[in-house]
Amino acid sequence: MVSGNALFFHGAPCALDLMLCADSRSFLYVDVPNGGFDPQLSSFSPGSLVMWTNILAAQERCRRDNKTLYFSIGRNGKGWGYKQQWADLFPVRKVLML
Repeated sequence: MVSGNALFFHGAPCALDLMLCADSRSFLYVDVPNGGFDPQLSSFSPGSLVMWTNILAAQERCRRDNKTLYFSIGRNGKGWGYKQQWADLFPVRKVLML
């Protein structure tokens, strides 16, 4: 399922953040692969505002449905330290079967 929000400023879109969601009986997994914002409005942090709205919506959904939330904002790399304000880091393992 895809959900998310767009933020408008003076009637024009200024930020967009989509969430890819996988739902089960006991948890909701949300991945935010990427978002976008109008760089002319960066001093207002529109991307952060719309992401915060999405995080709150996912948290509320999990509270309502009594589920655990797993919220991923993707890989953490050089220059992406801002992601740590949104999530706690934990390692992800991959298994390859040949």
